[in-house]
Amino acid sequence: MKSFLEKFKSRIFARTNKGEGSSTDDHDDLLWSTDLEKHAWGEFSFAVVQANRVLEDSSQVEIGQNATFVGIYDGHGGPEASDYVCDHLFTHLIRFAKEEGLMSSEVLQNAVSATEEGFLQLVSSNFGVKPTIATVGSCCLAGFISEGTLCIANMGDSRAVLGREKKRRQRKIVPEQITEDHNACVQKVRQELKSDHPDDPEIVVKKEGVWRVKGIIQFKSRIFARTNKGEGSSTDDHDDLLWSTDLEKHALGEFSFAVVQANLILEDCSQVEIGQNATFVGVYDGHAGPEASQYVCDHLFTHLISFVKEEGLVSLENAVSATEEGFLQLVSSNFGVKPTIAAVGSCCLAGFISEGTLCIANMGDSRAVLGRVKKRRQTKIVAEQITEDHNACVQKVRQELKSDHPDDPEIVVKKEGVWRVKGIIQISRAIGDAYLKKPEFALDPTHQRFHLPTPIQRPVIRDSPSIYTRQLKPDDKFIVFASDGLWEHMSNSKVVKMVHKNPREGIARRLAKSAMIEAARKRKRKYDAVKRMGKGYRRMVHDDITVVVVFIDQQVNTIVNEVSIRGFSSSTVPSDFSSLQGVEENVPTVPSDSSQGVEENAPQSIEEES
Repeated sequence: MKSFLEKFKSRIFARTNKGEGSSTDDHDDLLWSTDLEKHAWGEFSFAVVQANRVLEDSSQVEIGQNATFVGIYDGHGGPEASDYVCDHLFTHLIRFAKEEGLMSSEVLQNAVSATEEGFLQLVSSNFGVKPTIATVGSCCLAGFISEGTLCIANMGDSRAVLGREKKRRQRKIVPEQITEDHNACVQKVRQELKSDHPDDPEIVVKKEGVWRVKGIIQFKSRIFARTNKGEGSSTDDHDDLLWSTDLEKHALGEFSFAVVQANLILEDCSQVEIGQNATFVGVYDGHAGPEASQYVCDHLFTHLISFVKEEGLVSLENAVSATEEGFLQLVSSNFGVKPTIAAVGSCCLAGFISEGTLCIANMGDSRAVLGRVKKRRQTKIVAEQITEDHNACVQKVRQELKSDHPDDPEIVVKKEGVWRVKGIIQISRAIGDAYLKKPEFALDPTHQRFHLPTPIQRPVIRDSPSIYTRQLKPDDKFIVFASDGLWEHMSNSKVVKMVHKNPREGIARRLAKSAMIEAARKRKRKYDAVKRMGKGYRRMVHDDITVVVVFIDQQVNTIVNEVSIRGFSSSTVPSDFSSLQGVEENVPTVPSDSSQGVEENAPQSIEEES
């Protein structure tokens, strides 16, 4: 076994076969494979297909001179557990094998136990800032072959099946399932669960025709029967990376919601929260990874509701501040093992409508634009930009940065024709980007993209939002909340005109599609070719795009379901608005005075005849 322990090493395969089949007709951007390679005992073929928004299956083949290891880890609730197993199980296996001097089933069992213990420690350290990590898990199917022996460890319903020749008839192959499925749909498993928990009559529950442990299941859409992923107005409009819910009700009218993925992992996160007397919209455009935007989506609205319960007032500023603080704590706890998390950040555009008042918090270059009719001529629509873009391309922002940093001649640098803060980032306010706020999160030269030659003495970008409040009037017809993926290709006036002239149903999808068509034109590509491009490749043409159009109808008095809708998800869950029942009749108050930080000198409105 000495040679095995000393020479066992991983082979990393160049992913040359991603989206490539035996012919051009077999092309699939979400299918990766390495078709045939050698291992210690023969050959192997390896393939992965992604279906989830974020790939939850992690897998590995480790090739040694005298042994082979295979691991398949099917995650659920997110990719964190399966990624962790893939990063740690084999390392533990080698460590225990070295200690014991041999590879055995006991060594494999100990490696799995150590991996489980390590992940639970990770959950414990992150639970305070990200409670949902406690719901993340993974099946684990791990096997090694050494010295003519096969040993497999299995947790969950992944499966290993042996193909063997029938002794008497060598030409016939026989399948032999080696592992057992640990799934409540199997009667033996249900009996085992009941035997282990005799005092719990609900240890296994049949729900919607499926047996489940404790009956735990994701909430399914009840009111969003028209949620479309990859569906347009016709079959010719099919786009697998375009998601939309075309028209649904909220407390004050209706809304349309669409998301287009361009990055390999979607960095735009978004939500619409519906209450009986209020509506919340959040658009979070992440950069350098999805961690910050996902964190904001998971925590900002929860903080907002907590402040409403405590103070009876809507404090977007406090909710954003608490979210920023929580994410920086997450960065601090993970910086030692994943330094690049300090470079992850997110724009934050959050709007709250209640009692005829609109309140918006903004950090970065996502944008909220109001559409209102001109009083004297009802045939004209006016586009009024409510928020300001915190982007170094705006002269006012550059002046603000230079004023804040008079001793830094390189606080804004024009690089490849684009103004950037420290020559790195365009936005001047964001959640996260810890390396630009605290010197202890500085990244060394190995992270060239985010390395600052001169250590910062104080925050380079701001961690506080601009707050805008407005009393809605009868002439105010709708608000468009969108990430810069829309605005870099469409003007305020064009967006507002399109909303005003077209039917409400599917309008967010129509806007997203128009932005993609314009992006394709700029890149001298055909739109039909762009919508066939896979995630990651499409980023060469356009960014992730999120659009929420909220229509404001006067004198609306309808009962709505208090639900939470996340962008690019066909599921809904109860909104935290439901927890406000009984708190001042479930009507939170939005401050309208200057104490809430009302921004002055908002951008001038742009008129466009409809």
